[in-house]
Amino acid sequence: MPNLTPESSDVGDSPLDVQPSRPRTVFTDDALEMIKRMVEMRRPVKEIAEAVGTSVESLKASCSRLGVSLRHPALQPTMEGKRPLKLFFEDTELNKLNHAAQRRGTSTTNLIHALVVTILNDGLINAVLDDER
Repeated sequence: MPNLTPESSDVGDSPLDVQPSRPRTVFTDDALEMIKRMVEMRRPVKEIAEAVGTSVESLKASCSRLGVSLRHPALQPTMEGKRPLKLFFEDTELNKLNHAAQRRGTSTTNLIHALVVTILNDGLINAVLDDER
């Protein structure tokens, strides 16, 4: 699992500080994206740590240092007649959706919702899927 590499880090700035330096877990951009996706998917922290090849404690410390939240996003209150839907995408597909959402200044979830609603409201299912079912 080459997603992280150790790096030396001085623990204190004082010349009187005698604490030894400890290795610091450094995540690649891909590992950080995986962590963020797994949090969005509400995966347990232990599972996320295993996926990136580190301990729960190291994951928490590194994410805290990097400003990456491991808290699951709050569920939106259920609105009358609306239910949540869980979707799974290949990494390349999700990267394209993330990029498109970022360009539009919205979340990936909101972009997917807008796409589906527009396709349904405009009767574009056959045109998008290029079939006549």
